[in-house]
Parts: sequence; C-alpha cells; structure tokens
Amino acid sequence: MESATLHGIASNRCPTCISPTEKLGEHVETAYAIRRHADYSAAYMESDVASMNVHGVKNIKNALWSVLNFNPPDLIRADILHNVLLGSLII
Repeated sequence: MESATLHGIASNRCPTCISPTEKLGEHVETAYAIRRHADYSAAYMESDVASMNVHGVKNIKNALWSVLNFNPPDLIRADILHNVLLGSLII
C-alpha cells in the first residue's frame, strides 16, 4: 500500500511494470513493459486523464516525476523497512 501511495497509482497495480491486475503475484514467461513515469508526467501536464486511468495512475502530480534521471520504482519501498524492523524485533 505504501508503494502505491508513493507512486500515485491504484493499490492493485505494480509500481514497476504494467502487468494486468489479475496477473499480480503470478510467474510469467515474458516480462511486462516497465512503467514510464515520464509518460505519466506528460499526460498529467496535458490533462490526459483517460490515459492515466488506463495505467492505474492517479490524476495527481507526483513529486518524483520532476527528479531528473530517476526511475521512481528504484526507490527502496517502505515495506522493506517495516519487514526489517519486525525482523529485528523478533530476533
């Protein structure tokens, strides 16, 4: 959930690729196309809400889109931090 909020996408979408929602969590033989956040930024600037909705992107300006030479899915996800914290408390 934190990842979806951070990337401005619907909670049932992959932040890295454009996989169909019914295929999330399944092993596939061929990889899906990588999300192109630069395209979402352009669609937002052009008010192309239909294009954003097709890819499950919320109609909001994502601050990560303005960082040059940066791919938002490369960020460490908040879930990892929670898992590390939980793991260190259990040990």
